[in-house]
Order: sequence, then C-alpha cells, then structure tokens
Amino acid sequence: MAVYLESRCSRCRHAGSKLFLKGERCDSPKCAFERRKYPPGEHGKNLSRSRSSGYKERLIEKQKAKYIYGMLEKPFKNYVEKAKKQKGILGDNILILLERRLDNAVFRAGFASSRRQARQLVAHRIIKLNDVRVSIPSILIKADDKISVIDRYRTNQLKEKVAEHLKVRALPAWMKSQDNWTVSVIDEPSEITPSFDVSRIVEYYSR
Repeated sequence: MAVYLESRCSRCRHAGSKLFLKGERCDSPKCAFERRKYPPGEHGKNLSRSRSSGYKERLIEKQKAKYIYGMLEKPFKNYVEKAKKQKGILGDNILILLERRLDNAVFRAGFASSRRQARQLVAHRIIKLNDVRVSIPSILIKADDKISVIDRYRTNQLKEKVAEHLKVRALPAWMKSQDNWTVSVIDEPSEITPSFDVSRIVEYYSR
C-alpha cells in the first residue's frame, strides 16, 4: 500500500499552515511549524511565499486537504468525481464525503488524537460500527449509525483522553454522545469549517 514518506511536520511547513497532523503535539510548544514557519529544506528560509501562481495556490489547497484526511491522489480524486455526480454545490459535497469517512468520525468523536491514530484504531478492529467490528477506515458513515469502542479498549486512560480532546475540539453538531464509549450520527455532516479553501480544489479539478 502506498504511504507518505515525508515528515508530517514538513507537510505543514510546506503548506504554510498548521494542519494538526500529530495530535496533541500540534497544540504544544514542541510543534515544528511554530518554531520554523518557513518551508522545509536547505534554502527554506530564503524562499518567499508571497509570489506564487494561481495554479500553485490551487495545488497547495488540494494538498492540504489530502494531508489532513490522510489520502493519496487517486482515492481523493475519486471522491471529487463522486461529488460531481451528486446534487448540490460541488465544494460542499466534497467536504461532506470527507467528513463521512469512518476514521474522521472516530477522530471527531475524540477516540483518537489525530486522524492517523484513528485509522490505526479502525485497522486494528478496535472500533465498532453499529455493533460490528470493522477494519476499513474509508467506510462512509450515515445518519443513525453508531460508533463505539470495543470492551477491551474501554480504559480510564482513554476516557480521560476523550475528555481532554473534546475540551479542545468540541463534538460536532451532527454527532451525539451516548456515553463515554459510544457516539451516534444524528445527521449528515454540516457546519464544517475546513483548514483549506475548497473552492480552490474545485478550480483545480475543473481544469
């Protein structure tokens, strides 16, 4: 399976904004982007972000979305093509599809400190969807679905981590907590505030 070999901190520096790819570390003074806000590489300090073409700006916004949701080019493009076939605004459709991914929902619920960790939990069959253990992070959730943690993983340590996570990033309006180990999806993802400009992504794939 293809994976990103580049450092996660380098991706933030390359994109020019904090993408919160390393969970709790991104909220601490140890965050590499806070210490070195210039692009990575030997000549990073001398590179200017002010002068860039329209194509480069669109490319960077697309890369941000891929990095944040941990996707490679082909599956990300498939989401865009799927969104084009749906009714409504294309940009909104793309965001909703990305937010409906199971690994993203696990992260939003607070069971993981990052989407990368959420993917690991799903891949290791620690997460249950509608009381069935699953191992595919890209499953698209829908209204009335229930996401929970297996009994063996229900520890006080996880309970504390979930509470700390939700203090920083509140549970989205389209999810409802049933107890410390279970959340239910009550509606389609809405009120999404992405860290990237989705209109630029639409422009990129409209070339």
